[in-house]
Amino acid sequence: MGLEKPVIFVDVPRKVNNPGYRDISYEPIEVMLRSEIGDVIPTDRLPDIPATVERLCENPGIWRVRMRELRERWIYNVGSSAGVMAAHIARSAEFESPHVEGNQ
Repeated sequence: MGLEKPVIFVDVPRKVNNPGYRDISYEPIEVMLRSEIGDVIPTDRLPDIPATVERLCENPGIWRVRMRELRERWIYNVGSSAGVMAAHIARSAEFESPHVEGNQ
C-alpha cells in the first residue's frame, strides 16, 4: 500500500510463528487484503505470472486510488504516526510511572 502498486502473492503454505493463531478470532490483515491489493497465484499457475504482471500494470491510476482508499481505511495516522506514538508513550509513562520515595 505504501508504494500504491499492486502485489502478486504466490499462494504457498503460511509461515506460522504462533501455533495458537487459530484461537484469535481475527484474520490477519495481510491475508484478508491479499486479493484487494493485487492477485494471488496458486503454485500450479506460476507460468501465469508474466501475464498477471502485465494485467496489473495496465491501470496504475486505479491501483493508486485503491491503495489510498485501503490505506485510509486500515492504516492509522498516515504521515503522523511517529508523533502520535511518541505522545501516547509519553502519556502512558506519566500515567504508569511509579512514585519512588523521595522523587515525588
